[in-house]
Amino acid sequence: MKITVKVFQDAQTLQTKTFDEGVFRIGRSEFSDIVLADDKISRSQVELRVNETAVYFTNMASPGSVKLNGRSKETGEIADGDELSVGPYLLLIGYGGEDEQPVPEPAAEMPAEEGAAPAEGLMEGFLPDGEAQEAAQGFGNAEPQPELESPAEPAGSFASIGAIDTDVEAKPVVAKLVFTEGPKKGEELTLEAYEVSFGRSKKADIFLDDEKLSRLHAKITRVGMGFRLIDLESHNGTFVNGMRVLEHPLASFDEIQLGSTKIRFLIHDVLAGLDKNQVGTSLMQTGAGVDQTESVMMGGALAPDQAFEVAAHGGDQLLEVPPVAEPMASSPMRNRRNQMLIGAVIGLLVVYLLLPNGERKTTVPGTEGVVADKAADVKIPPSMPKEYGELSEDLQRSIEGSYNSALKAADAQDWESAVGHLKSIHENLPYYKKSRELADKYAKKLKEKQVAVAQEKAKNDEKQDLAMYLQEGIEYLKEGDFERAGEAFNSAIVIDPSNAIAAKGLRAADAKVRDISQLPPEVDPEMEKKRAVLELFQRAVAALQQKQYQEAINNAEQARKVELKNDTQYLNEAKQIIDQARMLQKEEFEPFLISAKEKFAEGDYNGSRNLCEEMLKKDPSYEEASSCVLRARKNLNRLAKEAYTHGYILESMNRIEEAKQYWNRAKTYVRQGDEYYDKVVRKLDYYQ
Repeated sequence: MKITVKVFQDAQTLQTKTFDEGVFRIGRSEFSDIVLADDKISRSQVELRVNETAVYFTNMASPGSVKLNGRSKETGEIADGDELSVGPYLLLIGYGGEDEQPVPEPAAEMPAEEGAAPAEGLMEGFLPDGEAQEAAQGFGNAEPQPELESPAEPAGSFASIGAIDTDVEAKPVVAKLVFTEGPKKGEELTLEAYEVSFGRSKKADIFLDDEKLSRLHAKITRVGMGFRLIDLESHNGTFVNGMRVLEHPLASFDEIQLGSTKIRFLIHDVLAGLDKNQVGTSLMQTGAGVDQTESVMMGGALAPDQAFEVAAHGGDQLLEVPPVAEPMASSPMRNRRNQMLIGAVIGLLVVYLLLPNGERKTTVPGTEGVVADKAADVKIPPSMPKEYGELSEDLQRSIEGSYNSALKAADAQDWESAVGHLKSIHENLPYYKKSRELADKYAKKLKEKQVAVAQEKAKNDEKQDLAMYLQEGIEYLKEGDFERAGEAFNSAIVIDPSNAIAAKGLRAADAKVRDISQLPPEVDPEMEKKRAVLELFQRAVAALQQKQYQEAINNAEQARKVELKNDTQYLNEAKQIIDQARMLQKEEFEPFLISAKEKFAEGDYNGSRNLCEEMLKKDPSYEEASSCVLRARKNLNRLAKEAYTHGYILESMNRIEEAKQYWNRAKTYVRQGDEYYDKVVRKLDYYQ
């Protein structure tokens, strides 16, 4: 395919270029295929991909900076006559070269009579020279002629899906990923989001622990009723069915390879619920017991009656029925051929249904040559010995050696080898000494070691990512690309908020200074405010995790008091932390607080004080509990003062025993640190 791109600015044509198939760049860089000399344009703003049948674009700069026909899009297909808005420029994309004009379709004449042979001029618009006369002569034959492909609708295009009125497009299409190789081997994932990214970075939606992958390697995007795989400029490439691709439509049973990871892509549609008048997109059966996964194919669709008849068999058989293409309204000969073909197919179906069950033959792909009677191939494994004495002497020595090797490996903390030796024992003998107990113990140790190694690797990856972001930011600063430099330094701050180089780099990007060492020493007030807000958020989150709800509320409220320019998102996030902390605080402490208030009202100040102090142990900053303790303590000190005074009066009257009773009562009201505690204890110790 060939396309022509016209660039406009302020209704004036700046340049016109024609491209053949390939990948082309649009941007400010002098190395771009279309150079847009404007500071608002990135060095590499848009990527165009032209293949045999379609044109696609991808936004390579900040999100929302490219519009397709007036609407912001990051990637998509470009139709003939579409407009791309890139900054102050308007790009008009047309199919074909600059000098090519659309050729009008020849008008078709209708035959005078239904049974009459078509006129010779009728065939000229649809058949090559030399075949028109042959087709005209054989038009009356009963044998159906081979269908012609419409040049306007290539096989595999989306036009072939929408050619017939169908309800399949209104049905939900769900995709599933089955990991067959790699770190996630054996896992399955249902795609629910419209876009899912893969990579070695923790920012990717699906994290793959593979050094061969880029940080953001590739992504799967839902486009209409289908899915597309897009490579994100990965270093080692993205492959579909063994072929390296930049962007590729996905169908059921496609195999995606990202580094050492292989993924089987499956699409589940809703064919089971179609009525007779609905169109079946495709019926794929892989035999009994296989996952009933059906694919939305991009080729020709079955006719309505065919889809209904095939679905009526319950999916237990696969009929090899040729697809029926859409008839062309401008060709009576094509309509006649389609009618004949549909009649032949219906006749085949009737003959098939009338055959006895024993004479029917089904064709299931991948099952040729399989013996029907599978019971003859079933091999029953020999029973495993249950006792050590049932084994041969050689096997006994082998088991004893494996057991001793497992103990030695455990002493050396080589848990993987220890588990492997014990596993070799259990393959021949279910129980031997303490092998089962040791196997569980060593497997747990191995898991702990693997977790520790994974955590250490994650820390190292963060350090590597931090160093990489800092290096990228410094390089972008030197090139004068301050926008990307700011993005790189922002990513570094997310990993390490206290990193001084990242903070200076961000200031340099804002000030458009290419060298960090030349950055003025002035402190940016807005940056200091952002740093203070970030620190308060970290404290609030940490307090919330430690169930110190009041401290989390206080830190979040302080963060809301800071005023940042052009940023209000932190206000909503702080409000969410406050609401969550108050809800959890109410759920955990409200029953204790109610009981404490009831005991206080009944005069049981000690009981009220105990409950409130218990709440303070869980959350020392809980204001309600602190107020409760103060009220109870105040009343207890009042009672202690009254009892101490009565005892003092009785002591002056030489009624010591009665005085000691009052002092003992006063001691029950106070605790160490209270006002009358030391006085009461001294009196009791004196008369002890």
